[in-house]
Amino acid sequence: MFTTSEILIERLRLAGDDEAWRRFVDLYLPLIYRWNCQAGLQPADAADVAQEIFLWVSQNLHEFERRHVGAFRSWLKTVAYHKIQSHRKHKVMASLETADADQIYEEDPLLKHWGDDHDQALLDRALELIRPEFTPKTFDVFIAVFINQENPTDVANRYGLNRQNVYVSRSRVLARLRVVLKGYMEQEIFLPDSKIKSSR
Repeated sequence: MFTTSEILIERLRLAGDDEAWRRFVDLYLPLIYRWNCQAGLQPADAADVAQEIFLWVSQNLHEFERRHVGAFRSWLKTVAYHKIQSHRKHKVMASLETADADQIYEEDPLLKHWGDDHDQALLDRALELIRPEFTPKTFDVFIAVFINQENPTDVANRYGLNRQNVYVSRSRVLARLRVVLKGYMEQEIFLPDSKIKSSR
């Protein structure tokens, strides 16, 4: 399970660290927008609520306490949940307690699955962001060998390469992927037996 790094939290708390906030929004915006749509919001409303979530996080991150692994993800889900409820009911958002997040999502079937796609969404988004930096062949070789765990020899034959070329392509893309996700995951190396699969 990949969880948000303490280093990221500290960087986001620094008012002047625009790069950290840009990376945070780049990675999380598609996921949060999808959460909002899955909760029943129309696209325009989902976009508005996403902006409200980011604004609230920027203003209240100093109150977050990392009590356990995955606490930030739970905290963010709880923020999103209350923002959506506030939008639905036109009420002021209730006070947030990280400890209540799991119970909230168990009780609301519509939102229960949110935590399940968190890691997959971040990986897919990171791959989407770095894809233009590589040739189509290099990127496709990486997906085949590293993400889909295909046999390197079979991949080499399919793309007219030798095994060394395949490993070079794999290393280049993986190095860039680690840079993009650095600070967002406590575990920055994706294990070969990971259940995370690419949807690219």
